[in-house]
Amino acid sequence: MEHPKYLVGIGTFQPVREALLYAKKSYPALRRVGTVWNPAEACSEACMRVARSTCKEMGVELLEAQVESSTAVGEATSSLLARGVEAIFIGGDNTVEMAMNTIVKVANDGRTPVIACAPGHADVGALIGLGADYVEVGRAEGRLAADMLSGRDPATVPIINLSPNKLALNLSVLRRLQAKWEIPPDVLESAAIVIDEKGQRTEKVRTPPASPQPAAPLPKK
Repeated sequence: MEHPKYLVGIGTFQPVREALLYAKKSYPALRRVGTVWNPAEACSEACMRVARSTCKEMGVELLEAQVESSTAVGEATSSLLARGVEAIFIGGDNTVEMAMNTIVKVANDGRTPVIACAPGHADVGALIGLGADYVEVGRAEGRLAADMLSGRDPATVPIINLSPNKLALNLSVLRRLQAKWEIPPDVLESAAIVIDEKGQRTEKVRTPPASPQPAAPLPKK
């Protein structure tokens, strides 16, 4: 990706496609997903482009509800449930994520799972939370900063999408769902954080790679 010669950094684009594929794998009969997003946010628009193409690939209808503020998120989520969505997907939208507790409450009342692009959202009730492990991202940024302080020319540094994904699952959600969602064994095994049926949270201690590799190019604007 091109950038000003004086500017360097690391991108962490949300794993939108991967999160939706996890949802489909956990409920193969999935046919309709709803999402709430703010079209004024460039990051959210980029996530939506990926969500649309992924849902089309999976044969899933994606229903969208647009909002301008966090106060409208609850009503927007309710409108999607009224339209028969089988899951609520939330990408990297700052406006919407500020109301994640509201989204989870509305979805729980509708016995519908929430799929989110941040592992921390599993702690507030999302069934699947998949997002970048920012501890590993921070290490990569530290190495980059050290390179700059050692005299590396910023103009020679490409901006990459580094997304060392961290998966969190909240299995206590499963018993409240209307449809029969099941987390496959391989998905469960790959999770870094698991909240079991009783609400007990466990987190695996992972040894980070010495040099994380970029996941994919950043989406073009």
